[in-house]
Amino acid sequence: MKKILAGVMSVSMLAALAVSASALLADRQDVTVYSNTPTLDGVINVGEWDQENALDMTTDNSEPWAGEINNAVYFYYSWDETGLWLAADVTDSDVVKAADASDVYNKDAFQIALDPHGLLADGGETGGMFYTIAPLEDGSLGAFYHPYGLAGEEFNFQGAYSITANGWQFEMVIPWTSIEILADDGYEWHHADGEYMNALICMLDREEDGATTNAYKVAIDGRVSFDPADYPLKLNLSTYVAPSLEVEEPAADEVVDAPADEAPTTADAGIVAAVAVMAAAAGVVLSKKH
Repeated sequence: MKKILAGVMSVSMLAALAVSASALLADRQDVTVYSNTPTLDGVINVGEWDQENALDMTTDNSEPWAGEINNAVYFYYSWDETGLWLAADVTDSDVVKAADASDVYNKDAFQIALDPHGLLADGGETGGMFYTIAPLEDGSLGAFYHPYGLAGEEFNFQGAYSITANGWQFEMVIPWTSIEILADDGYEWHHADGEYMNALICMLDREEDGATTNAYKVAIDGRVSFDPADYPLKLNLSTYVAPSLEVEEPAADEVVDAPADEAPTTADAGIVAAVAVMAAAAGVVLSKKH
């Protein structure tokens, strides 16, 4: 716990020196978070998450806090009345797992920091609401919550991860009860269609010997800061289903061809009978060839 606290606080202090909390970011990247409820099995399947609006984190759009960026991430998201749903596909040739949830900050991990409605930035808080997510050695997904850069604590969530040929991926849901705890600190915010949360996403890449630490984020204007005033993303909640996940219903007048070996319909049988009657009237004999 002390190790986590020291790591988070030291970076927060550097961030406070780098960027003034009063310098609010004027141009964030607007992200529409559509309504959807995926299956949490740790495997990101096609048609389960909004692929068209996934956020990619690469050397082209991210900035390192330490080390060099040498892998990539695709981040997926959605929401429903349960909570905020997250998934990430991480390219990493050397996945370092944490022993337990309290150690997630010191191993390979994904992070998302939230500032609902910009309340923390407006209030001058630093550190935001950080959720650190990582694969654990026992095969389960671990997660820790760091309120405003203070001591970390576990929280209730559902999720799973899997190891892939190129790295690892996870799926999880952060319950709204774990986000709307802002009310305990005097901030009133509740999820709803049209509401938003400013956000920052990061990736921690740890080497097995602990010698190298890589951390990077989606960046705007090259700013590198944990300050909620500088969060580069604006997550806008929408009750609509993502266009990429909409299922098209067949048109009412659409004709579907029947298989060749399908039995004749009632109408087809009537036509055959009528032809037979006409043939008999004309003196035509229908018979098998011998």
